[in-house]
Amino acid sequence: PCSHCVKASRTTGHMLGCAMLTHPSMRLTRSIRVAQMLQLHKIDVEVPAVMSILPEPKDWCEKEARRRTFWAIFCFDRLTSCTTEWPSMINCKDVSNNHQ
Repeated sequence: PCSHCVKASRTTGHMLGCAMLTHPSMRLTRSIRVAQMLQLHKIDVEVPAVMSILPEPKDWCEKEARRRTFWAIFCFDRLTSCTTEWPSMINCKDVSNNHQ
């Protein structure tokens, strides 16, 4: 499930580097929404099983991969916001994990 987020964030980074702004912004929007649906922005917070789409991580490595996926998307959101002067789409107040 996180593979979509990873692939989209990599493509977004490449396209931002090439100064193509509209298409990567749309991909980023999709990545942000999927990450939010997967609760990646609350990786270290107890989420009720009813609200969680992903199963519990098998080990610390899987949990760290989810955390890094979210932070990559977060950074691309901020980069897009800075380069285009569009508002960022992730509210810092909604992010709850140990690596803030």
